[in-house]
Amino acid sequence: MPTELTVLRVLPTHIDASCYNDARLALLRLSSPLRLQLPGLRGIDFILAPQRWQCVDSLHGDLVVFACSEFARAESTALHLPVACRLQIYHIHAGTLLRTALDGLAAALQAQRLQHEERQPGVSHVTQIVAPPS
Repeated sequence: MPTELTVLRVLPTHIDASCYNDARLALLRLSSPLRLQLPGLRGIDFILAPQRWQCVDSLHGDLVVFACSEFARAESTALHLPVACRLQIYHIHAGTLLRTALDGLAAALQAQRLQHEERQPGVSHVTQIVAPPS
């Protein structure tokens, strides 16, 4: 029988644009939800879904430590701007883990993206448009 977790605190925050964009690409290319183990953080994983990212303690039955949701993307032309979201704190020590976990998530997502790009060597991610000679 699932138990309802108590949210200790809700705060407005933002996610770095490169981390958010890498997460969206990973969700589109791989699977949803997507589970990532964080480098250097034993037992701490992120479970990503399009509308909610959860940082969980896998050593304690996937106890949710904190979650990010309600992502407010800027205009599609502003991919370089941080993405505002809502941070829900579920664990009393989430604040000590927050920055390290988000940095670990960014590193794991970047590694995942680079690995995908290496498997797709013929795919160019940058297209140069050349005007025909006049």
